[in-house]
Amino acid sequence: MAIIDEYIPIIDLETIMPLNQKSIIETLEPEYFSKQIHQAKRFYRISEKQKPGSGQESQVIAGGRETCSSGYLVSRETFPYHTIEFITRGHGKLILNGAIWELSPGTIFSYGPGIAHEIKNDTKEPIEKYFVNIAGEKAAYLLTGELSLSGKVLHTSTPHSLLATFEELIHFGLFHSPWSDKLCSSLVDVLIYKIASSALTHGDPVTTAFTTFQRCRNYIGAHYIQFRTLESISEACGISPPYLCRLFQKFDHQSPYQYLIRLQMNHAADCILEKRLQIQEVAMSMGFEDPQHFSRTFKKVIGISPTDLIRQSLR
Repeated sequence: MAIIDEYIPIIDLETIMPLNQKSIIETLEPEYFSKQIHQAKRFYRISEKQKPGSGQESQVIAGGRETCSSGYLVSRETFPYHTIEFITRGHGKLILNGAIWELSPGTIFSYGPGIAHEIKNDTKEPIEKYFVNIAGEKAAYLLTGELSLSGKVLHTSTPHSLLATFEELIHFGLFHSPWSDKLCSSLVDVLIYKIASSALTHGDPVTTAFTTFQRCRNYIGAHYIQFRTLESISEACGISPPYLCRLFQKFDHQSPYQYLIRLQMNHAADCILEKRLQIQEVAMSMGFEDPQHFSRTFKKVIGISPTDLIRQSLR
């Protein structure tokens, strides 16, 4: 497929950033972080100049991505922070202010001070979810006042857009810079408005299609090294190439092949920077017989050539 020329470069900063530039905030996780998880990428940050909940701006306290264990169960009568959770995989049950809801991919719900909630996992299909804990007057106003999202269960018509914003929140929540708090604050406001603008009634038929999309996307993410063509991806996922493309067109900002190439080129950048492998060696390992073809593809995705990437890292 001749689509690589249309590719918009998207760089995974955590993958290609040299180790000496990865200044991660190392803090003890709060007690309310669940231990009933199989895998997680979470952050916890409180401004040194500001106590949680003070100030007019939205303040991101914590957030992350969690793959829950089969016995995952959270039950609280209240919670000190306004919280948004987004289900991307699996199934479960939610009791929110006494009402029972089914959790499935694409479900979004919000709770906070004074809102009782219980989140229970499906033992056969554990949930994967994003979450963010927020304080500050603006967040409270948006969630409980202007947009009235707090205490509600919704579905989204643009899950890929929410995924991207959550991933950015995680990145800047973990990466320490003078602007991290401001970036997180702005991103969470954007996230709230995105949710409001894309909200669907819970139980919309989009759920089944999004479940299939997420399954295929996760499979590509776990096995991207072995794939070379759209057809090989479709065969492994058990659906036709046109349907796979339609799913990505509906729920993502890129085609499945573009997603594959981005993963492969980020992996190639990691091999060049961290493992110090030769460019030709990396090209061969990625299935490129022509190193020049590999370099052109690499530059279209990463934004610079492999040679320039090495030069910049040496500086």
